Amino acid sequence: MDKIESELNDERNRLFAVVYINGRQFKVGENDLITLQDNVPLDVGDKIRLEKVILRQYSP
Repeated sequence: MDKIESELNDERNRLFAVVYINGRQFKVGENDLITLQDNVPLDVGDKIRLEKVILRQYSP
């Protein structure tokens, strides 16, 4: 159980993606928050559709 817990808490063992939003690239993982400089009509918790995912990777 300790080994599983340490693997889950290890930042290197995470699924992540590099996405392109408003002319910028962001490396994001599950539950990450990003801040956009542009005025985007979104509320916290809104779901968005990412049209351009540059990379999706599991980092062991």
